[in-house]
Amino acid sequence: MNIYERLKNEDEIKTTARNLYQLADDLLSTLNPDFLRGLKPEVKLRDWGLAIKMTDCLCGIVENHPHREDGLVVTSEVFYIDRELGIARTGNRWYRLVGNRSERGSLPVANPPSSD
Repeated sequence: MNIYERLKNEDEIKTTARNLYQLADDLLSTLNPDFLRGLKPEVKLRDWGLAIKMTDCLCGIVENHPHREDGLVVTSEVFYIDRELGIARTGNRWYRLVGNRSERGSLPVANPPSSD
C-alpha cells in the first residue's frame, strides 16, 4: 500500500501530516549533538541492516514496537542514521540500532511484514 492508497479520508491525511511534521522536527533536532546523545529510543532493531524497497529502509528484529510483535520487520523509509550513536529515524519513528547485520551479510528474509 502506498501513501496515495492510504490517504483516503481526512483523519488519515491529518495523521500523515502530523507524522511528517514530527519527522521534520526530528531531523532538525539532529543538528543538536545534545539531542542525539540524549536520545534513547524504546524500540530496538536488533541484527539490523539496510534493505532495499522502493526507498532505503531498515530490516531487522524489532523489539518493543508499539504496533508490532517482536520479530523480523522491514521499516518505512530511512531519513537519518547515526551508526556511531546507534540510532536511526524512519518515516514513522526512532530506532535504537543493535548489532549491525551488514557486517555479517544479509538477513534470510522472504517477505517480512512492513513496520510502521
